[in-house]
Amino acid sequence: MLIYDINGRPVQRLATAPGFIRQELDVAGLPPGPYFLQWRSENGELSRDRFVKL
Repeated sequence: MLIYDINGRPVQRLATAPGFIRQELDVAGLPPGPYFLQWRSENGELSRDRFVKL
């Protein structure tokens, strides 16, 4: 799983276990602002989501 900043720069890489359903993110070291998540499922499907750290 990758976390990107608003400019598209990768800011954090997280290892995920195969078959994961839920993942906790430690974003304490990131400054406030919008971010994007990207991950690939076991079948190779690329998924994306976004969040805002306040």
